[in-house]
Amino acid sequence: MTKKTTQAVATGGNSELFSIAICKENAESLSEALARIQGSAHADILCTDDLLHFAGAAERKLENAGIAASYRAGAMLHVTPSGPSCTAYKYARLGTAVQLERKASAWTLVRAYRTKAWPRQIGRQQLTMTPRQKLLVLKNTMKAHGITVAEANVAVAMIAKAV
Repeated sequence: MTKKTTQAVATGGNSELFSIAICKENAESLSEALARIQGSAHADILCTDDLLHFAGAAERKLENAGIAASYRAGAMLHVTPSGPSCTAYKYARLGTAVQLERKASAWTLVRAYRTKAWPRQIGRQQLTMTPRQKLLVLKNTMKAHGITVAEANVAVAMIAKAV
């Protein structure tokens, strides 16, 4: 895995752009990057283990979808924090959000920033795939369930009609 390659401060707010491979060898670089964003915050912060967990979960999701490792590059994972669970708490609190990108060899930390999370707001992990990855998912699903192209076209037409 590669060490930190580039770093540039993004415009506006407490946000930075990175290109750090997410692996145990880069734990120190990842910790430093998160520390710069999180500052002196002690609550709703992320650590290197969290990034490793997010990257591992996203990798398993792509693997379970039947996407070969050689086609996984380009997928993006955007992780946002959850808000306070107490309904009596009426104010937003700051949490750390990150954006990860799957490169050819590993997941990479692309962006980290602090954002508001409102009470009872659910934290999200949004995986965005490339058009080619989406086609592979459809192809694998159709194959697994014995769906022909003609049946898929009929289903798509019915869905389009309903919307």
